[in-house]
Amino acid sequence: MLNSTWFQNLTLVNTLSIDNNVVSMIAPHTFDGLRRIQKISLKGNRITSIPAFTFNNFSSLTNISLSSNAITSIALGNFNGVPHLLQISIDNNPSLTWLPPGLFASAPSLTTMLESNQQGHEDNDGHFERDIGGQPLVERA
Repeated sequence: MLNSTWFQNLTLVNTLSIDNNVVSMIAPHTFDGLRRIQKISLKGNRITSIPAFTFNNFSSLTNISLSSNAITSIALGNFNGVPHLLQISIDNNPSLTWLPPGLFASAPSLTTMLESNQQGHEDNDGHFERDIGGQPLVERA
């Protein structure tokens, strides 16, 4: 488990890569000490969910990779205050079946969401659902 004390005083770090490990959980506010972070990569782990406030208020954050995990949900309120987030990769998370509406509303620069071999649509409640297909995953508000 990644917890909030690990990165408290690493204010000059701009890239964090914790790839291909056995990380299964991330505590809320884990990355708060990384005030200048631009890229976070957590691909190839065993992460099952992204709790609220994991990626909030990072004015320099541009890229997040959560590829190849076991993610089933990404909590609403995760991307507030990330004005420069350009890309998020969530491919190879086969159990990720929906994204909350408005999840990326506070990420105005987001241009790319990488999600392979999936096609999505909203259900009657406005939640994102995914079907096996060949289209990229796109949040629909």
